[in-house]
Amino acid sequence: VSRVVIVCFGIFMGLFSIALNAMGLNLGWVYLFMGVVIGSAVIPLWNMMTWDKASGKGAVIAAWSGLVLALIGWLVGAQIQSGSISVSTL
Repeated sequence: VSRVVIVCFGIFMGLFSIALNAMGLNLGWVYLFMGVVIGSAVIPLWNMMTWDKASGKGAVIAAWSGLVLALIGWLVGAQIQSGSISVSTL
C-alpha cells in the first residue's frame, strides 16, 4: 500500500507543480504563501502545548483568525505597495 501512495503522491505533486507553473507562480511565491498560511498557527499551537490554561478550542479559533488576518494583511500590503493586487504583486 505504501508504494502505491508514494507513486500517487508523486504524480499529484508533479501535476500540481505543472499547474502552478502554468499560472505563473514560482517557488518563491509558494514559500511566501506557505509562510502566511502556516505561520499564523504557530503561536496558538505553541501556547496550547506549553500553557495549562490554553484550550484546544481557543487554539483552533486563534489559528483560523490568524489565517484570515494574515491573508487580509498580505492583500492590503500588496495593494498599498503596488496599487493593485495580482500574482506579480503578491
